[in-house]
Amino acid sequence: MKRTMLIFALLLALALTVLLASCSPRGESGGTTGTEGCAHVWDKGKMLTSPTCLSTGSILYTCTLCGEKKTEEVPADPTMHSFGSSWRIVTPPTATQDGVEERVCSRCCTATTQPVKYADYSASVTEIKGKATSFKTSDFGGGSVTTDLGGSYPVPTVKPTAGQHPRVLFNAGDIAGIKRELYDVRSVTASNLFRQAVKKPTDGKLSGSKNFSDETLHKIQALALDYRLTGNQISGWSAIYAIKNALTTLDYAGMSDVTRYYGYTMYIAACVYDWCHDLLTETDKTQIVLGVQKKCCESNRMEVGFPPSGQSAISGHGCEYQILRDYLAFAIAIYDEYPGWWNYIGGRFYQEYVPVRNEFYKAGLVPQGVSLYIQTRYGADIFSAWLVKAMSGSIPYASAENMKQVARSIFSHELPGKYNTQFYVGFNTGDDHVPDGSFIDYTRIALISSYLFDDATMRAELEYYKTNYTTFKNDSIISDAGVSEYLICSSNGVTAADDRHEGMDLVLYNGGWLGQMIARNSWNNDQAAVLMKIGCHTAGNHDHMDAGQFQIFYRSILAGDTGAYASYGENHHYYYHQATIAHNSLLI
Repeated sequence: MKRTMLIFALLLALALTVLLASCSPRGESGGTTGTEGCAHVWDKGKMLTSPTCLSTGSILYTCTLCGEKKTEEVPADPTMHSFGSSWRIVTPPTATQDGVEERVCSRCCTATTQPVKYADYSASVTEIKGKATSFKTSDFGGGSVTTDLGGSYPVPTVKPTAGQHPRVLFNAGDIAGIKRELYDVRSVTASNLFRQAVKKPTDGKLSGSKNFSDETLHKIQALALDYRLTGNQISGWSAIYAIKNALTTLDYAGMSDVTRYYGYTMYIAACVYDWCHDLLTETDKTQIVLGVQKKCCESNRMEVGFPPSGQSAISGHGCEYQILRDYLAFAIAIYDEYPGWWNYIGGRFYQEYVPVRNEFYKAGLVPQGVSLYIQTRYGADIFSAWLVKAMSGSIPYASAENMKQVARSIFSHELPGKYNTQFYVGFNTGDDHVPDGSFIDYTRIALISSYLFDDATMRAELEYYKTNYTTFKNDSIISDAGVSEYLICSSNGVTAADDRHEGMDLVLYNGGWLGQMIARNSWNNDQAAVLMKIGCHTAGNHDHMDAGQFQIFYRSILAGDTGAYASYGENHHYYYHQATIAHNSLLI
């Protein structure tokens, strides 16, 4: 017995010696540090991040003998989808055949489907159609639609094709591309938000005072787009019901620059009218047009007036969205029933706005600087080009190439770095709220330009800045596209260039009325760049008295504009920020 115990003790001592030699770190007395010699026995592991259909995961393993840890990658699993519950009808049922509804993975847009029964679908359509057609015409302001806006302008030779719908922002030939974009991973956020808007339709009602809601209007636009893509009458009648509610409950009085909000509502109404046109009864058509006329146009709600004869085509608010998106879109939408609107609005557009912009684009830039007002000035210009191209097949301006250059010229003003960690740095030209150089991420400009001109470089700029087009949060009706606009503008299949400055020269010259050059030695972060402006003509308003100026950048703005735009026409703005003294110019 004693001998057995002795042998057992010796074996135990030997085992402990081996264990200590292989696992236990040695102290300062010498020997091997770490646990390299351990014959590790790994536990079952702890999942740190789970794999998904697109991304890899990771597992943490721990040695049960020495405590050493290791992490291993878990491959992506194409079956690990995240479907959620947002079912969307993609093929409406008929009395003889089931329809199809689908839900898609919120990560990769893979779809799974199930049947839709006609009885359930039909009941839902009847219910929402009943709500949409329950309004009285008197709810929309009373009176009658003004069909003849006057004869102040020549009737344009370009006009909407009678009976052709859709024609606002896109036409029948674009539908396949928009559908395809809903399954593209690059548009997954837009796809998810679009499906959510369809799954839970808004009723469009606006409550309280100053009650403009871009979120509500974007959801209405999404419902109308869904109807045009699928023929789902639940979406179509929901859009009609919602825009009627919006028109009868809106109360924007007292909002700053209130015209912009009335105009945006008119624009969304145009989308609903056009995209859901084959659902509309004559009463529906009258109510929507009357609602826009009474609630958005008359009584000086639009600064350009009704009929829209006021303000300038050269500078000022008349060069923003009132004519160039809102009135124009609505006139295109209602042309079949009310051609007098197009004859007047289209007539003014072609007589006054098109010739002025043809002159502007000779410089490949617009005359209100790039620091702030590109969003509302060139943004409106390019919207008009988009609307007319969707309607007629070509842009209304003399040179598509010159107009394409505008967005590239804008992005040529960008410089490396940020100001106050918030704004990208750029050469300041024109009014700006931020001193010492700021460059706003003009992603809506890049989005629309990439679409209209098949410009891979502008698509690369869009995807570089990202901003709202990965989240669609904090969107602005002035500077950001809604989900529906994004999907339409992504539908041509243009992919981002590998280099976001592809085709953009290191030396840019903008001739014509401007006479300006930007020269740089590279696009890298250590670049040196200089802006030199002759300034042949000025358009006033947000343009500056800065002829003959120069600006220099190397690591930071070494010579640039000064002053800041706090309020239009205040003393600092008028006598300093816009004046020659705030610029590196000679005043003789």
